[in-house]
Amino acid sequence: MHSAKKHYWEHKKNPTVKYEKVDNITSLEYEVNDGGIKENIVLTKCPETSTFKFDMMCNGLTPKLSENKKRVILLDENEETVMVIPPANMTDDNGVYSEDIHYE
Repeated sequence: MHSAKKHYWEHKKNPTVKYEKVDNITSLEYEVNDGGIKENIVLTKCPETSTFKFDMMCNGLTPKLSENKKRVILLDENEETVMVIPPANMTDDNGVYSEDIHYE
């Protein structure tokens, strides 16, 4: 990811950081909003695999999948929910929206 071009710009409401060409077909966008940070994975073509892997550094929190694998719940040492990573979604070039995505 070191060779990716990094661009900063202000969106009308939310500051955004974009890393272009993380690999041959992928760019990343991070948008700060009232609820936290929204990550967008932007693909220039259909990837060979439909799986994306991420390392999570939870600093003392324990990640747990929801029953339907649509959310990641971060629990503290008392098993209290501290944060929830909401369901992922995708929109294709034609504007077709889907939430047919899950975490593993």
